[in-house]
Amino acid sequence: CEDGKWAWDEDTFGNGYVAARTLYDGTGFNATLKGLEIAILEDGTAAVVYTLDTDISNGGSTDWETVVAIIPAGEESESEDSVRTFQLTSDANLEENPQITTTEFEDNEERFVVAWHTEWAITKSTNGETESDIRLAVLDKDGVLYGNMPESLRIATGGAGDTVGSNFRFAKNIEDLSILWADTISGEADEQSYDSI
Repeated sequence: CEDGKWAWDEDTFGNGYVAARTLYDGTGFNATLKGLEIAILEDGTAAVVYTLDTDISNGGSTDWETVVAIIPAGEESESEDSVRTFQLTSDANLEENPQITTTEFEDNEERFVVAWHTEWAITKSTNGETESDIRLAVLDKDGVLYGNMPESLRIATGGAGDTVGSNFRFAKNIEDLSILWADTISGEADEQSYDSI
């Protein structure tokens, strides 16, 4: 992915050259990209997740949204409108550090797992305190959301009150997908593992 455009290289994928596709061209927004990650399914379908600052003129972070674009594999990618883009958020929260990986679920279907850090103001706080979470979304190669996954780390842990910073990463082993982050209060590393993935 270069300059917001995607192209397959014959030497890398063996699928022949496909013309570049624009993932985001800035149309309709005074916007900039703030983060970008990519993952590829075994069939060659790719997904790119990014944070989009939809209004750079205000200098704030309440207009940052999480977007994912899915680029199909093979002959499907030859169509001009083959890239499907989904905006996962539309709120006044800070969304940042988008991450994406792939994993096979218990129904034997490989899907994209997207996560991002979100932070919002505590409405009853008079001193500007915030709360944060890691949001999650799982999509198949057609962009269909998978419902058997908690929508956030807070929900997965039953609201255990973990302090989650924006600096987190996925970690995979053969059977599990985990999210690792630095604990911003104690300085110790915390790990949350999802056995259902």
